[in-house]
Amino acid sequence: MFEAVAQTHPLKTETKCITCHEGQTIVQILQQMDLPERFGPPVVSLIKDGRSADVPLAYWGSVRPKAGTRVEVYWPVEGPAFGAVLAAVISAAAPAIAGTVFATGTLGFALATAAITVVGGLIANALVAPATSGSVSGQADTNYSITGTQNAHTPYGVFPLVLGRHRMFPPKTARGFTEVVDGEIYFRGRYTFGWGPVSLEDLRIGSTPIWNFEGVQVEFLNVDKAETLANMPELADLVMQKTAEVKEISEALSEDGQTYEFGSDAAAGKVSVSIAVQSGEFDIRLRYREAGGAYIEGPLFSNVTADAVLEFPEFTDGLQREFQVKIVSAVSNETERVRVEDLQEDRAVPPLLRITKTDVQYQKGHEIGGWRSGSEVMTLYPDDVAEDNENAELVPETATARFTRDRVGSASIDITFPQGLAYITGSSSISMRRVEFDFRFRAVGTQDWTDAGDLVCEGEERTLVRFTKEIAFPKEGEYEVEITRTSASEDRNDVLETSYLSAVRSFRTGSLPSNPGISEVALRIRASEQLNGQIDSLSAIAQQLAPVWDGSSWSAPQPVRHPAWIYARGLMGPQLRRPVADSRINLAALKDWADSEPHWTCDYVIDAPQRVADVLDIICASGRARRALTDFRYSVIRDLADSPVRQVFTPRNSWGFSGQIAFPRDIHGFRVKVRSERLDWEFDEVTVYAPGYNATNATEFETLELPAVVISKDETDQGNAWKLGRYYQAVAEHRPETFKFYADWEHIKTTRGDKVQIVHDVPKVGVGAGRITCITEVVGGLVQSLVIDEDFGLPSEAYRLTIRTQTDEIIRVGANPDGRSWDSFSEPLNEGDIAVGDLVAIELMTQESLEMLITGIEPDGDESALITAVPASPVVLQADGGEIPTYAPVITERFDRYGPPLATVLQSVTGSAVAKIGRAGELEPRIGIDLVQRGYSREVKARVRWRRSNSQDWEIGRSRMATRTVFTGLLDDGVDYVVEVQTLDGDGRSRGYVPAGTIQARARDFDYVAPAGFAAFEGVDSVVLSGDEYSLADFKKFRFYGATDAADDLHRVGHSRDPHFSYRGVYTRFKVAAVDNGGDESPLTDWIAARPRGVAPDDLTAETFDAIRMEASNTAAALDDQLVLDKIAPLESAVQRDLEIRDVQNFHAAEALGVIGDKVAVGADQAV
Repeated sequence: MFEAVAQTHPLKTETKCITCHEGQTIVQILQQMDLPERFGPPVVSLIKDGRSADVPLAYWGSVRPKAGTRVEVYWPVEGPAFGAVLAAVISAAAPAIAGTVFATGTLGFALATAAITVVGGLIANALVAPATSGSVSGQADTNYSITGTQNAHTPYGVFPLVLGRHRMFPPKTARGFTEVVDGEIYFRGRYTFGWGPVSLEDLRIGSTPIWNFEGVQVEFLNVDKAETLANMPELADLVMQKTAEVKEISEALSEDGQTYEFGSDAAAGKVSVSIAVQSGEFDIRLRYREAGGAYIEGPLFSNVTADAVLEFPEFTDGLQREFQVKIVSAVSNETERVRVEDLQEDRAVPPLLRITKTDVQYQKGHEIGGWRSGSEVMTLYPDDVAEDNENAELVPETATARFTRDRVGSASIDITFPQGLAYITGSSSISMRRVEFDFRFRAVGTQDWTDAGDLVCEGEERTLVRFTKEIAFPKEGEYEVEITRTSASEDRNDVLETSYLSAVRSFRTGSLPSNPGISEVALRIRASEQLNGQIDSLSAIAQQLAPVWDGSSWSAPQPVRHPAWIYARGLMGPQLRRPVADSRINLAALKDWADSEPHWTCDYVIDAPQRVADVLDIICASGRARRALTDFRYSVIRDLADSPVRQVFTPRNSWGFSGQIAFPRDIHGFRVKVRSERLDWEFDEVTVYAPGYNATNATEFETLELPAVVISKDETDQGNAWKLGRYYQAVAEHRPETFKFYADWEHIKTTRGDKVQIVHDVPKVGVGAGRITCITEVVGGLVQSLVIDEDFGLPSEAYRLTIRTQTDEIIRVGANPDGRSWDSFSEPLNEGDIAVGDLVAIELMTQESLEMLITGIEPDGDESALITAVPASPVVLQADGGEIPTYAPVITERFDRYGPPLATVLQSVTGSAVAKIGRAGELEPRIGIDLVQRGYSREVKARVRWRRSNSQDWEIGRSRMATRTVFTGLLDDGVDYVVEVQTLDGDGRSRGYVPAGTIQARARDFDYVAPAGFAAFEGVDSVVLSGDEYSLADFKKFRFYGATDAADDLHRVGHSRDPHFSYRGVYTRFKVAAVDNGGDESPLTDWIAARPRGVAPDDLTAETFDAIRMEASNTAAALDDQLVLDKIAPLESAVQRDLEIRDVQNFHAAEALGVIGDKVAVGADQAV
């Protein structure tokens, strides 16, 4: 027995010790230790009698340590040590470790040693990071914080903005008020869904659809009618009719001939224009025309010097028209005194008027439903009304005073009898009770009262009843209103008469403004027995409408959820004080985003002041992108890890290379926090487990907030929450490093998000780099060899040259080294594509390139820049569709000068081309590996090993000469095998196995198919079946089957190597199969029907008789009379048998028989 000790972590001193038995291999010892695979292959050292030796990886399966040997397993701090570091979590002592283990200035010295959260690391280092909590103003922490859970009145707040599709509790644009009509209480309210246009779904109060209430009228402003009614057809009967359109404008006219034109959405009846004359005297002509026609002269208004309302003629013909206000004459009629230098002089004031309002009343029968647009006045809630609720008992002969709001023109006072108003005359009978009130008012700050009349309240009610007094004030202002109950109280139990002042409603002069870019809904609903107070739980799902760029123009606004078009709207929309012109937006990048990744959605509501940059971050994060300003245009950076390389950086064109590795704590998964439509738009958590974890063993989680991601009710696969969760898991696993380096002007070609290739000695990536000094041989325009300025002393192996040309093109080609010279290019290399001075990066052909994504470029003066990059790792883009593999860093080991060159696999093949032919001619499957010939000597051998893909047990083949193709042994057909190949020199030394791929062993290139082209040709007494040749290598013969018309039972009737077969017999339907050397049959053909057709009169032509005569003549010359007679009888018998096979009753056949007998007899006589 002996002891084996293993280091558990590359940067920790903790060890694992096990006892081993003599005879175990290194592989078995390592399997028993169960070391983490993510740290890569360790170093295995054997120590005995004071001496130590490292065991090469190629001999782990054959070296068996003896008793008394100590086995030590560890990871070095250079080379593969970085593979260990990449996924580790460093303790608080890491700075001290870094200072002692790594030399100052090395990549390892710059390791990030503090443990951080995974999500925090993503925010700090990822190319595309999730939205930070600061970007959403803390909203994600409060359930339903987006527009709240009720309708708030925030007069100094901002209009909300819906991004994509989201449920909203729209804020109030007016406080709302109640009114009494015919004894019924109605509520009027007005709400905004923010910047439009939008369409709506599921409009409801609380949890009840609005159309389930009685006495409802609704009116919309800048809400798409078609989309909304498609979602809620029940609204069609609730939307009030639009009978007019009144628009407040401010259009200045000051010169002769100036015009202002306007139209209407429906046939106009009465049309008027309000003007305000600020100076001058005008003659004004009103004109109108049918759409597309010539203008007709309307009324002329002369000598207009003051504000006026100008009316067009009234129309009743149902036609839609356009209208024009034209200045016929504009003259100044006043002067003003101005100072010119030291003198005073009078100057004429230029004439100026403004058109302030257009009022169009539709013709009867041409009204439009209540779907307002632009700045049209909303008629269900046109005025600014403020309602102050009161609860003051009105005692007889005691005055109660209340104040209105300022700037009011009228007010309404509500008096309520909560218990009812009546005389109780019996247990079930009541009679009318009458109560009277007096009202008076005065302007605030004055002493004199004005009588406002009285209010007589009569009722026979046992329940609440309310009465309203309307008061019109003489002018706009703030007023004190006094109410006095003049009817005495009877103070009896059988009288219901207790009265209260319940509300003071102030109506301010002027209409509520309608913002042309804001979507609103106004409603009037019967409150009696349906509502309790004002409506504060109105909600709907709002869908943003925005234009979409098709590559040449913008579409009309349409429902959008893709972040590309929401991003564009976030820059160009009316919500911005200074919208961005589309010429400053990279529209091609946005269209490519939407076209190539159409599954992304962005659903969010902005209801608080936000920086545009923060909003754009939220939008981009929902679609796995990042905002950017590229070439002075707004654009996005997407994770395009699988895109082409844009630039190559080596020590020849960069300097100051450093690296940093973040070590987040190990977690078992993300709790992805999103909103769910199924949960009524509340927060939901989608658990995304890390590889190897599930609900039974996961305990460590971090929360990943995706504020603009919503799982819609129709999604069954957790939607984009799952995709983004898996993506960020893969990013945390495969992009832990951050590299920084300086570059000169060559950085100009790149921008953030571009992919670059790195070959550098600091992180030990690639062989090296140089520049072309000479193109030594050119044949037919193709470069045969070139020379670079450095000799790396490389062994004869396969290498990949990446050439960055002077025109910034990237060329990759395989080549062989000979000192500084390179030749045997794997691809044609045109002489004109490269030049002396081009940069060349050199890598092993068998090793992946280190490709990185640029995350930052910081100018550093003198046209240089500091570039920050992370590993590209394209595997992160497929993380949502499969397992996330363990990260394997790209590290190039120092070259071992011993052993043969590594085998370079060109391809691995299987099928009939490499199958072995068995004794019976059958094909037996195996796999052939084509090797690139690298000038192997005769002593170099190749050896193949293979195993089933679901097994760890290898089968090893015999070592053979390293020819172009080497083979496995015989394999099982249809089974997947993992294949590797190694080269060995004359002393049996090897550099290890090289993967040759995972391949399914097949004996044939593809499965047999049914024979093709077979058809039947009917003869006199036989059938010939003929078809196409069968081209498969393992083909042996065709097999033919027959059946009768009465049954489908198949009977083998023969076989043929050629696709032709003649059959005589009773079967009339046939099928054909192909047979291989192993005896297996292909699928059968379809039925082929045929039967012999027998002898017909048309078969007996003159040529037939001539042939018979010739035959008879020849026979007569050689035979005697008896022999001739002996031949006639067999001929007749043959014909007779043929007729028996067919139909002996056939008249024509019988006639033919007689003719033959006669002709033969005559011929015989003539011959004799």
